[in-house]
Amino acid sequence: HKYSIEPIVTLSHYEMPVHLTNKYNGWASREVIDLFLKYVKIHSVSAMEAEDNPSNPLEWNIANIIAEDMRAIGLRDVTLSDKCYVYGWLDATPGCEDAPVVMLQGHLDMVGEKDADSAHDFARDGLDLFVETVEDTPWVGARGTTLGGDDGIAVAYALALLADKEIPHPPLE
Repeated sequence: HKYSIEPIVTLSHYEMPVHLTNKYNGWASREVIDLFLKYVKIHSVSAMEAEDNPSNPLEWNIANIIAEDMRAIGLRDVTLSDKCYVYGWLDATPGCEDAPVVMLQGHLDMVGEKDADSAHDFARDGLDLFVETVEDTPWVGARGTTLGGDDGIAVAYALALLADKEIPHPPLE
């Protein structure tokens, strides 16, 4: 890779970064929920049988939005590759310049699953999203389909962290 980065940590879809939990109260954060809802509304369903990247031309929809959002929060060298990978760079904060580079990573494609009786067409229809509060905790869902949003949450986490100017950090990609 361009920056010779070797990833050493991976977050699963269920691990909320501790800073987001502490500062924004995790999923109770409107910032994180709003980013997530923005990304899962974008048509980006993967074609499971495909062997190429992107597996479906719809994935360019979310890749272009992510690239725009990365530029808007100040990342430099934002690049969208011919394989639909989006890269960007955020310089270290003062005092962290010599720390190892950290990569924030998430996949962009959506898993399109729906109820057996649903007429939903993932290539054409947007998701019917809702936010429901249960015991003071907001839950995000979609009627008749899965959210398919593990793509959206990883990217929402990453963008929320990258946009936060209060977190001291090493160089980030």
